[in-house]
Amino acid sequence: MKKRNEKEILYELSISVACLLDDIENVKEEDIHHIQDLITLLEFENYKRIKGIQNTKEQAQAHA
Repeated sequence: MKKRNEKEILYELSISVACLLDDIENVKEEDIHHIQDLITLLEFENYKRIKGIQNTKEQAQAHA
């Protein structure tokens, strides 16, 4: 799987939701799973960013 940043994931998520809404009567379970997978990726990227900020603050406090 290609490494994607938050903006790329959000862009793909937006397109996926738009496509789903354009053809709502033909939504399949795999379509919903794809959207959930993208949301999970986005949450993980956000978690890594927040964790990185916390680690930076902790390192700064340790050196103070």
